[in-house]
Amino acid sequence: MSRIRIVRRLSCLVAGLTCVALSSAVAIPTALASPLPPPGGASGANPPVPPHVTSGMLGWQIALIAVGAAVLATILTALVGRARTGRRQLAPTSA
Repeated sequence: MSRIRIVRRLSCLVAGLTCVALSSAVAIPTALASPLPPPGGASGANPPVPPHVTSGMLGWQIALIAVGAAVLATILTALVGRARTGRRQLAPTSA
């Protein structure tokens, strides 16, 4: 294997891992965030909202989807790259 090919593969690997790291870095603070208390506090006019009544996705679910999408994109990129290299036709050699 030539050095250019090794460098290209390593750069693709680093790019994929960078995408996974960036998506995790964006999603993890959201997953670890805690909700703010309602205005007025527990003794105010607004009663506190129980945790089971809140709607929407939890932060860890969003992080899991982001990491799964990054891994899936990396796998699909690798498969498409292998399919493209498999279809290359070699130039005919002259006798």
